[in-house]
Amino acid sequence: MRRLFMTLLIVSIQAIASENASLIKILADHDQYPSEEVQAAFQTLCAFSPKTEPHFFSYCKPEEITTVGEVSSSLYGEIVQSMTISCVDVFIFNFERNAYFMVKRKDPPAQGEWWLPGGRVFKGESFYESAKRKAKNEGGLEILPLAQLGTYTTYFTESAWGQNVPTDTKNTVILALCNDQESILDTHHQDSCWVPIDEAPLDPYVLSAYTEAKTKLSQWGFLPTI
Repeated sequence: MRRLFMTLLIVSIQAIASENASLIKILADHDQYPSEEVQAAFQTLCAFSPKTEPHFFSYCKPEEITTVGEVSSSLYGEIVQSMTISCVDVFIFNFERNAYFMVKRKDPPAQGEWWLPGGRVFKGESFYESAKRKAKNEGGLEILPLAQLGTYTTYFTESAWGQNVPTDTKNTVILALCNDQESILDTHHQDSCWVPIDEAPLDPYVLSAYTEAKTKLSQWGFLPTI
């Protein structure tokens, strides 16, 4: 019975993967399909997108996961001073504009720099869930997480708590798709823009994430093979 169950599960997963691949192909070749079909494919993928990335392992039932969100400013300041911070940054590719989303930071660290939207991962939250939350909160965008890219370390000698309080973050980058939506900027950023995918960012960390994202987008047919 267990072997039959596992066989049915594998077949089901393979069928879903095949259907998703077909829908992603519609997005990649959106110029060849009616707009209504393209938007329907995007909405279908969003509706059934997984809440967790492939490297997420939970040793309890989903309903047993407790998520801890915002903490007080004073507590977070203490955490920044004494611990590394787990963050997610989101490379959002607009398949209709052939562009990616950048925000200009208002707060330290990296104040005044063009950056990927992102921030701290809440306790109990997957990278995919965090990516969706940050894209919505910082840019007003509904996204479809597609892949977990690299994990990076960024270290700054400053933070929102002063020049002498360093910031050490471990940033996992999530690649996500977005259709042509109007962005709504939050209060923590000065500006935002859609950057043509052929224009590389200047910051070395963002550039590395950009390079990874382009490789993955090429594999899925959104861009010419690199």
